[in-house]
Amino acid sequence: MLTGLYSPSGGTAYVNGYDINTNLTKVRENLGLCPQHNMLFNKLTVGEHLTFIGRVCKTSLFTGQNIAFTDCKLFCLQLKGLTVDAAKKEVEIALRQLQLEDKKNTMSMNLSGGQKRKLSLGCALIGGSKVVVLDEPTSGMDPEARRAIWDLLLVNRLLNIHCILNIKEHERLTGITKRSYNTANNAFHGGS
Repeated sequence: MLTGLYSPSGGTAYVNGYDINTNLTKVRENLGLCPQHNMLFNKLTVGEHLTFIGRVCKTSLFTGQNIAFTDCKLFCLQLKGLTVDAAKKEVEIALRQLQLEDKKNTMSMNLSGGQKRKLSLGCALIGGSKVVVLDEPTSGMDPEARRAIWDLLLVNRLLNIHCILNIKEHERLTGITKRSYNTANNAFHGGS
């Protein structure tokens, strides 16, 4: 519902101060999404994915309510509308942070599972997302890559980027999150 993929049956929520019912365009400009399954185009390179997500303005893609393909709609939720120069700068930063600089010109179909997850995370983070929804962001990654991603998320937290995480590795939340909610025991943990 936060992403606008589904309409709420009642009530509302706010993303960076924007109401999901009345200002979905602004919500999407402030929101990044990394779903559990990778939504990548096989014939685009790593650099092209990040540039595409960063450059294309999502407001023109959501003029209607009904879009036939759910994956297309999910993918398009992330489009940011950056300028050419801003997109180039952000792509270089993302490649460095995700340790994918050597894969910039590699088509996504030729990436390992862990590299695809990194690219999906990069698509969620690019373009100044203030709130990022991450569903199992480190699944399929080796321990070293997983640690690098947790470190990146910690840096983003310090930069006041808020993450909504769905993960199985709850022990990883220590030190990364200010607050966590464990659905297994229906309890919040941590401070404000």
